[in-house]
Amino acid sequence: MSKKVRILVCFGFFLVSMSYAFASEQSVSILIRPASETIQEIHYQVGPMPDKPWQSAPPSGTTLVLKDFESETEFLFLQQAVAEDTWSDTYAYQYDYLQGRWSLFVPKQELKQISNTSLDVKGYGLLPTGCSSDFYSYLLGGGVQANISLGKLLGYTGLTFSKGPPKNAWVKSQQDVALAIGMGYPIPLSEKVEFIPEVGYGVIFHLLDADFDKDGTYKLEFFIDQQVRLALYVTYALNERYKLFLAPLGVLFFEKDDFGIMYGCQAGLRVSL
Repeated sequence: MSKKVRILVCFGFFLVSMSYAFASEQSVSILIRPASETIQEIHYQVGPMPDKPWQSAPPSGTTLVLKDFESETEFLFLQQAVAEDTWSDTYAYQYDYLQGRWSLFVPKQELKQISNTSLDVKGYGLLPTGCSSDFYSYLLGGGVQANISLGKLLGYTGLTFSKGPPKNAWVKSQQDVALAIGMGYPIPLSEKVEFIPEVGYGVIFHLLDADFDKDGTYKLEFFIDQQVRLALYVTYALNERYKLFLAPLGVLFFEKDDFGIMYGCQAGLRVSL
């Protein structure tokens, strides 16, 4: 659940409590009773959109009679002020005549934000170090990654493809396909910038045109390694849907008797779905 929606729910159940008094087809009455003594003033208006002049309601608790209220098309909009001229966001409440109660209205776009799913399209480059530098010159590739909010964490699953020139004469070509799942921890730095440490685990499928027997005959070879991926994302929001990101990247993969390490950077575009 997004921070904004949590605030809405908190406002509905803590800052303002409303109880049903009586209803008819043309009017409905509600009792607005603030739960906090720090609330100095409450504004309200009725309509399809909050585009009318605001009316004041005493914060000590008052019964409002809304005449000619159309529950299918109209909402009760509320604002509250803790300090003078310092107003909260506008919250919309919807009345259900059949159940005889009010409920917080969350627009479809807000419900969409609750899932907080996104898709990354990225390119990256990796350089080997240690023993893996004996086999790899460098790797260039690209991939896609699906992200979904899991409370304070950000889960992901990703698919990448990379290719680079081999260092050994007995390997003509090599390419890797990698699958990974993992978690990130978003840390907002500003309204548009976010920092996300990320760790993942998965497998790498190595495809090589190689002569492992060194008999002069090259053939397709295939093997699998486990991998651990570490990344440090920095994202910049272009708007509500699109973010640019840059992320240093490290890959640790485990072979039968050894392990390899590669490091580099990835960059791309994150699109909210």
